[in-house]
Amino acid sequence: MFSAQKDQLALLELSKTLVKSMRLPLMACPMNPLSSASLLESMQWRYACKRFQSAQIIPAETLAALRELCSLAPSSYGLQPVKILDIQDPQLRSLLRKAANNKSQVTDASHFWVLCHRPVIKAADIDAWLELLQKKRGEKAADQTAYRDFLWSKMQSKNQPEQNCWAARQAYLVLGQLLAQAALLGIDACPMEGFDYDAFQQILQLDAAEWVISCAAALGYRDETDEWSGKVKVRRPVTDFFETVPRDVPG
Repeated sequence: MFSAQKDQLALLELSKTLVKSMRLPLMACPMNPLSSASLLESMQWRYACKRFQSAQIIPAETLAALRELCSLAPSSYGLQPVKILDIQDPQLRSLLRKAANNKSQVTDASHFWVLCHRPVIKAADIDAWLELLQKKRGEKAADQTAYRDFLWSKMQSKNQPEQNCWAARQAYLVLGQLLAQAALLGIDACPMEGFDYDAFQQILQLDAAEWVISCAAALGYRDETDEWSGKVKVRRPVTDFFETVPRDVPG
């Protein structure tokens, strides 16, 4: 049997054990889902905003909702090796703008968030997650030994560059959630890469052994003079983006 299959079977057995111990009831979605038309409209409206209204600030209640939604983004094993820095200091944002090819979004947007990830997953990170499970779900530490060993073995099976890459992908899951949920809340956003990562790291005084920068996002409200705001969104046709693999593919 392939190693990956063994891992999947081991995780399945652990999941069965955890579900039995927690005795969680099956729950239906407690709300009516948004209509597909509303979702499509929001995604068509969304674009990478290049020019923001500097005087228009995101309301505190809306911002709090977006923070909560970002924290609920999918994360492999639930470990969340990600942190978001909300850069509020105008001087810091000015310095970051210089390190971002003088992009006005950095200083003009209502908020500027920098997403970071763990370069290495430590035993303490796993223990902190398991302690949170104990607190929130009432799990017992003694019942988590096998799962802890499983998580640790999965992390140890990756070298440092592989762990760094894996954690960075977790940050991009958060970024995707951020962009989609911001649009649903009527907030404009601009995902950002291409800046001087080393300069950002230094300006924000981040210990590279603990956190490294993944990407960033400017958040606020579009300036209607932004020439990009009125452009038709162009994407590959769905029929090209998706390919159906028939059920009866010969093995």
